[in-house]
Amino acid sequence: MAGAAARPPSIVERGKSPSVRACADCHLINGLGRPDSSSLAGLPAGYIAHQIDDFRRGVRTSGDARLDTMAPIANALDDRDVAEASAYFASIKPRPWLRVVERQPRPDGEAIVELLDGRHGYVAFVPSGSVRRGEFLVEGGGGGRTVRCANCHGSDLRGTSQIPSIAGRSPTYIARQLNDMRHGLRRGLGADRMMGTVTRLTDDDVVAMAAYAASLAP
Repeated sequence: MAGAAARPPSIVERGKSPSVRACADCHLINGLGRPDSSSLAGLPAGYIAHQIDDFRRGVRTSGDARLDTMAPIANALDDRDVAEASAYFASIKPRPWLRVVERQPRPDGEAIVELLDGRHGYVAFVPSGSVRRGEFLVEGGGGGRTVRCANCHGSDLRGTSQIPSIAGRSPTYIARQLNDMRHGLRRGLGADRMMGTVTRLTDDDVVAMAAYAASLAP
C-alpha cells in the first residue's frame, strides 16, 4: 500500500460479488498497474470516473480482445464504488515503476517487451533509437506529423486536473491506447480530441512516442 493516502476501500481490495474483481487484481494495490492494465496512481479522480463511464457506454474498447474486460465490470459498479475507487487511486503519489532499456527488436517482431523487475516494477525493452525519435515526436510534433503532447498533457507530461499524465507509464499501455484511438476503438472523454493528432502516426511512431514517454519521471 506504499504511497497511498488512505486504506483502500473494499471495492479496490476485495471487489464485489459476484461479478466484480478487486480493482487491485489488475491495477495493483499501489495503483501502478501492469503492462496489460492502466496505472491509476495519481490520476484525477474525475478523469478515472469518466473513463469508467466511457466503458459503461461502450465508447472505450480495445483492439486486444483479451484486455477488453472493463465494460462488464464498469456496468456492475454503482456510483459509490466508482467514487471510492477513483478517490483512492487519485490519492496515491506516482513513483517510478519501470525502467526503459533500448535494444535490438526480438526475432518475433515484438517492438516492446516488458518483464518483471523484482520489487521495482518492470523493465521495458524498446527498439534502439526509439527514445530519441520519440522525443522528436512528443516534444516537437515530428515536423507536423503530430502535435506537441505538452499542449494538453502539461509541460512535464504529468497531466493536469483534467488530463492524464503520460510520463513514466508503461510503453505497452501507451502504445495500445494510441493504436486504439488510431483505429477508432477508443472514443469518449479526451479520446475524440486525440483523433486528429494520431491519424498520421505510423506503427514505428507509436512505439517511439510510447518509449520516450515511458522514459520520463512520473
